[in-house]
Amino acid sequence: MVTTATLIKEIESLPEKSVAEVFDFVLFLRTRIPVIEFEKPKVKSMYGAFSGLDPSFEREEEDRV
Repeated sequence: MVTTATLIKEIESLPEKSVAEVFDFVLFLRTRIPVIEFEKPKVKSMYGAFSGLDPSFEREEEDRV
């Protein structure tokens, strides 16, 4: 409640136009959609992922990254 009281005190000291802007900002915050971070898939092994690739195939030196 200390935060709320501090905010109210600060808002009350603002000019009327700024209070309207604060109110608009609060409405904006209420309508924001929170960003949901999905868990990244974890790959334990790439065995079988490139079934058509011949493991004995050697790349040219200029192809290497």
